[in-house]
Amino acid sequence: MFDIGFLFGIILSLGLFIWGLFMPRVAGYTYIILYSLLLGYAFITDRIKPNVDPKKWLPEEIEIIKKYYWALRFSFGAKSLSLLLNSLRFASILLVILYLLKQMWVFALFLGLFFIIVFFITTPLIIRLDPFFCLMHKARKGDMYAEYELSLLKNIYEKYIQKNIIS
Repeated sequence: MFDIGFLFGIILSLGLFIWGLFMPRVAGYTYIILYSLLLGYAFITDRIKPNVDPKKWLPEEIEIIKKYYWALRFSFGAKSLSLLLNSLRFASILLVILYLLKQMWVFALFLGLFFIIVFFITTPLIIRLDPFFCLMHKARKGDMYAEYELSLLKNIYEKYIQKNIIS
């Protein structure tokens, strides 16, 4: 099953790659600008935290609500944004390969370094945007804390769906 963010990201990635075949530098600069703008938007929206009523929630639940707020409040949008960021990582790999094939060494190195830096910056953000997938994956590997956090997150999500009490 494809999500709209993933599908859009793959189309965008392949479009940038095809564009890069004809105008590689422009495609590379466009990729960096688009990814930076999208990442900036994601970081700005992720910084907004809710006002949680301590009378309605346990302290552990409040911590989880603040950590995964966008995934709880806007689950479809957060998951789509997470998948879009992941699929754009794929575009950078394609563009680096293209630049290496076209013997554009400096640009390939620059884009490769951009990819490495962005990879480490966006990983925690992507986990916060799609915690159900990431925590489920960790829990299957035997991570007890991820299993505990996932159970808390599921309980909070069920309460939220029933009462819509997160502001």
